[in-house]
Amino acid sequence: DPALVSVSAHCKIEMLNDNLLITDLMNVLKHGKIRKKGQLDAETDEFIYRIETGRIVVVFKFRDFTRGNRIDTGIKLVTCWRKGS
Repeated sequence: DPALVSVSAHCKIEMLNDNLLITDLMNVLKHGKIRKKGQLDAETDEFIYRIETGRIVVVFKFRDFTRGNRIDTGIKLVTCWRKGS
């Protein structure tokens, strides 16, 4: 559900730097592979995950979002980059 995906300010900057669109990142989420276990982010005490395709890497974490009177789990895109750039 795209409504459950948020993009950090840092990720937006990296999207501009690497000429990536949100559709590129959604494609990575849909078709990419997580190559290693989640890692604990010492700053936020949350686990972050790296998912990638042959061309693009996306780092994300799980987040809870309030929708009306219910809470759903979604993801926050932390950063991204185009491989080789």
